[in-house]
Amino acid sequence: MDHITERVTGGLDQAREAFHELCQMAMALESEREEKRSIAIARFEAMRTYTLRLREKHRVLRAKYINMVEMYNALAEAAHDRSDSSSSSDEERDDTCSIMENVIRAISEGIVEEETVEEVLNFYNMVITSILGAMATEIGKAQSPSNWRLIMTAYNMIKIVDSAGIGLVFGLRYYGNGKLKPDEIIPYVQHDGLLWAYYRKVVEIVPEGLKSDIESMYKGNDFKSLRDSTKTILKNNPIPPDHEKGVKYFTECQKFTFAATKLLDELGLKIRLSRNVEVYHVKLANAWGICILILIFLIIPFLVFMARNVIWTFQLFATSLNARATALKKQQEKQNKLIYKMLPRLVVEKLKSGEDVIETFESASLFFSSVVGFGSITRGLNPFEVITFLNGFYDVIDDLIDQYDCSKVESISDSYLIASGIPRSNGERHASQLCSMALMFLKASSAIHRPDQPSQTIQVKAGIHTGTVVAGIVGSKLPRYCLFGDTVNTASRMQSQSLPGKVQISSETKLMLDVMGGFITEERGPIYIKGKGRLNTFWLNEEME
Repeated sequence: MDHITERVTGGLDQAREAFHELCQMAMALESEREEKRSIAIARFEAMRTYTLRLREKHRVLRAKYINMVEMYNALAEAAHDRSDSSSSSDEERDDTCSIMENVIRAISEGIVEEETVEEVLNFYNMVITSILGAMATEIGKAQSPSNWRLIMTAYNMIKIVDSAGIGLVFGLRYYGNGKLKPDEIIPYVQHDGLLWAYYRKVVEIVPEGLKSDIESMYKGNDFKSLRDSTKTILKNNPIPPDHEKGVKYFTECQKFTFAATKLLDELGLKIRLSRNVEVYHVKLANAWGICILILIFLIIPFLVFMARNVIWTFQLFATSLNARATALKKQQEKQNKLIYKMLPRLVVEKLKSGEDVIETFESASLFFSSVVGFGSITRGLNPFEVITFLNGFYDVIDDLIDQYDCSKVESISDSYLIASGIPRSNGERHASQLCSMALMFLKASSAIHRPDQPSQTIQVKAGIHTGTVVAGIVGSKLPRYCLFGDTVNTASRMQSQSLPGKVQISSETKLMLDVMGGFITEERGPIYIKGKGRLNTFWLNEEME
């Protein structure tokens, strides 16, 4: 029995704790609801206060408007009584036109306070401006390329209607008073300019189906009378108050406003249709997105497995490709170095770019040289010693070539061919550059010892000639950059007919050196040149500092 009592007591305690927790949860929910209710009440009170202010302002303006209408009606009845004794045509006027006529007359006679009209106008302008400002803000936030043109067209059309309404007020004053004051004509001109500015904006972006309707409002014959009245008001020439023209102007403005409103309705319909289409596409895209998301969740384990295998394969491939690219780059560098040793760098670049390397150089200078007694020097040497000697000799020449605007063309045994003005033309500097190099070549070679007799130095003889040269690549398996023409043969003869330690130059080269200046030459006199006869040649002695 005690055991049962303990179990019952324990159950009651657990029930009491559960009930206590439920009470705490209910109190928390009630507190949260009370907080939300307080926020909602505060917002409601703020909106109510703002609404009451707007209603009070509207009530005041509405009362003033009712007083104006009553005054207009009284004036209309008085005008109607006077019209019965004047002419029968006045009886056929429309009621609205009669009231507007009397309004214009009331303005002209100073019965209506202008301050009242300005207050009403400014108030509703403020409201319209606020609405348009909010509309412009929302348009700026919108990201709908298909609706953008329609929305901006509607926005500008509202601006057109607003400007037309403001211009109507000042136009009625013109016909009622016969002239606008300076503080009245300026706003009228501004709003007329805005009408045309908004028209140009609308024409640029309006859909083709509505473009003709908008153009007819501004340039069509239906509103020609309104445009004429606008021109008259803009001139602001004093006229007697003309109530009939004022009524006509009001009717035309109303017709213009109705046409603009009709276009706005069409634009609104197009915007709603476009919005519905976009909403449909968005819903369709969302449905597809959900389907795709579900499909992705179903196949994601397989995709992860495949992705890991693909990434691993790509890593191996990238590593292998990187190694091959590095090896290929090194091999290409070696090939380029070898090619640059065989051919001039400029020629190699032209070959790579697919340009034609066969060129004719109208004026270039060639230098030939040879070692005096090369056969006797190398007769007692083994091939390795000969190669070592020539490599040392060629290294000295190559270093000299790099210091001047010259390029190595060919070397055979102890003979060396150097050109200036080839393959890159250097104007008239080729003769002077090549002669400067030749003089330094003589000095450098005089410091090279003979391998067979180390106590003695070698001697070279050289020749230079200037003229027209044809250059191009010869051969496909082992291409060589070769020079052709009579200039090559003549330069070779200048070298063969020279003396040890001397540089013989032709009269053509001497002529170019005289033009450039800076060199001392000595006339050698006529010598016989094979294939050319007797030619007058010169010794190149030194270069002046």
